[in-house]
Amino acid sequence: MSELVDLFPPMEDEFVVSYLMRLAERNRVGNWHDLVRMADTSVSRQSLWLNKKYLCEALGLEPTWLETVMPTGQNGVGLHSPEYLRNRTDAICPSCVKESLYGRLAWSHSFVSACPRHQLRLVDQCTHCSAPLRSERNQFDSCECGMRLAEMSAQKPTDLELWISASIQHDMTERQGMPRLASTDECDQLPSVLLLLASRADPHRKLRTSKVGKPKSIAAFIESIQPLEVIFSNWPEGMRGHVQMRLKEGPQNQSTLVGRLGPWYRGLARHCDDGRFDSIWNVVSDAIAEQFDGKMRGDGALRLSPGRSRTFISLNEASQRLQVSRSNLKAAVHRGDVSARIDYISALYTNIQFTVDEVARIETERTKWLHMQAVLEMLNVPEAVLNALVKAGAIETEPNWRGNVLRPGAFSATSVSSLIAKLVSSIHRRPCEDTMALRDIIGRRSSDVSALLALYRRIASGDVQPVGADGSTGIGGLLFDKSEVTTSLGSVTLDSALTLLQLQQITGWKYDSVSYWIDAGFIKSNAVKLRGQQARTVPMSAVVAFSSRYMPLSTLAKQLKSKPASLLPVLQRLGIEPVGWHTTTEGTRRGMLVPLDDVFQILLGRNPATAADCLSQEQV
Repeated sequence: MSELVDLFPPMEDEFVVSYLMRLAERNRVGNWHDLVRMADTSVSRQSLWLNKKYLCEALGLEPTWLETVMPTGQNGVGLHSPEYLRNRTDAICPSCVKESLYGRLAWSHSFVSACPRHQLRLVDQCTHCSAPLRSERNQFDSCECGMRLAEMSAQKPTDLELWISASIQHDMTERQGMPRLASTDECDQLPSVLLLLASRADPHRKLRTSKVGKPKSIAAFIESIQPLEVIFSNWPEGMRGHVQMRLKEGPQNQSTLVGRLGPWYRGLARHCDDGRFDSIWNVVSDAIAEQFDGKMRGDGALRLSPGRSRTFISLNEASQRLQVSRSNLKAAVHRGDVSARIDYISALYTNIQFTVDEVARIETERTKWLHMQAVLEMLNVPEAVLNALVKAGAIETEPNWRGNVLRPGAFSATSVSSLIAKLVSSIHRRPCEDTMALRDIIGRRSSDVSALLALYRRIASGDVQPVGADGSTGIGGLLFDKSEVTTSLGSVTLDSALTLLQLQQITGWKYDSVSYWIDAGFIKSNAVKLRGQQARTVPMSAVVAFSSRYMPLSTLAKQLKSKPASLLPVLQRLGIEPVGWHTTTEGTRRGMLVPLDDVFQILLGRNPATAADCLSQEQV
């Protein structure tokens, strides 16, 4: 065919059909269908995009002109999406047409129902004859009945219609009571989100979004978005209430989000992944976190608003957060120690959910009790000192703490902290000849347990005050006057003296022999009062002095791998006569002591081999 005679470029925001209609009208070709067929091209939108080159060659158009109304990079995206293209009808804003006579690209989108600029609802049927504004009409500026487009009346749209229409046109101006979109990609994807929300607004309606047809008219679109008026009105309360309704109406025997909310949740989560539609997904996430009482398996898709937290926590999550085993926590629920929601899903499965407040309460209660290791680190004392403080009543404990989820340990944190504060604040610095750290005042320093506990009671009450500190943490490094400690423990501490029983355990010497040696003056002792009874103790210095002068015959025989009865004749032939023995009631002599001075004299005056020879002869 020959090229058109009267050519002109399209408007920047013009719809391709509007441009072709005006071209056909200007060149008296009929309608735009006839114009396209003259170029041996079908009238489908897809064909127009694919055959832009042939249209330009056949009609004599500038390629850049068609690229303006059909940009290659925007094919199938946003306003150029064929999925939402109006079929065979036009929608117009009378006020816009009155200002400039051409069809806007935005009006071709089936979800654009209003003109944000003039605050008017678009018109897609003649207000005079009520016939649809068919795109095949010969004149763009009027209906087939002759009614001028600019003279048609338009109604006022709803706020939701204005927001949708503006957003699809990439107008992201924040509107009161509506979500705020953050990118052009969200604007392009908004119709899919709206279609999902509208088609699945009723949780009881089983309908696939893919099976829902796009609205073919303005009236059909307004009817389709009626459910959205409730969801988007008074944003975000409307959406929050909608989510809460779905949680309530969903199958209560389902304990997961997907099970309770179904395809609605899956579809919306898919649209809102990768950080898209935060303004919508934050509200949904907050409502779910606030109301959902099931398992939050897969809740990684949720994006809570800053400062918001979930209301319910599963048994597993509570177990991990509290560092308590699932079995102990579950047993605590059934005992009534803690509160939880219990859903018996089946005979083999029980869903247990805790509120965030209850978990916080449990955490707070657990901080009031400490495990032994934590207390030892706080006090900086050995376990023996801690046990003594407990027995003295200085630290409160709970004997039956095991298995109680509110008690991670047996020791009251308050009593431990109070004791530390009290002792540290009671330091009364004064000069002392010798001091002793609290960590060293333990059972090995006194055999009188009652006296030791009494000392700890006096320390806890403040009667015995520390005179300084070694600079370490806790109370283990608090220093006390050693003379005051010694007096409190019954005038002796076992780091300087031993009881006769302790001396027997350490050396192996018989108790009655040691007692006789003391009575006979071989060992010096001290008379003390222990456990309210008179007792004798042997200073370490006396033990050293005794060992430097005498050696029990039994000890010497053991070292020579002999027996006292065999060794005694040998010593007597060498001129060494044992001393310190006493006779038992059975007539047996015990406790013989070998004078070391006599042994040394023999070694200095005679051949050292003599004793060995005598011993070998005796053994033979």
